[in-house]
Amino acid sequence: MFLNIVLQGLGGGSPLTSIVFFVGVFAVMYFFFIRPQTAIQNEAKAFLQTLAVGQKVVVAGGIHGEIARIDGDILSIKIDKMTTIRTERDSVVVDRTKKLAADVAATNG
Repeated sequence: MFLNIVLQGLGGGSPLTSIVFFVGVFAVMYFFFIRPQTAIQNEAKAFLQTLAVGQKVVVAGGIHGEIARIDGDILSIKIDKMTTIRTERDSVVVDRTKKLAADVAATNG
């Protein structure tokens, strides 16, 4: 019943109203979904390109460690004194260096 009322209401409008409506819907989708996602992807790409030896990171599997060596897209991550793993650059998800420094600063003073 409700669907019939809605469909009858849409039947009498001009094509210009429909076009404006669809352009408006697309604009809302772009500004609320597509544009923010693109910004997040660009930020993540920039983060992965700025990885450096000595940074404390977390990889996608939840392993915490420090970057010991970088060979192109392969990172050697030191997770213990005698344990080093090799992983892809794309598997790094979090940089812990700044957070750990802030925690130490908060604890000391």
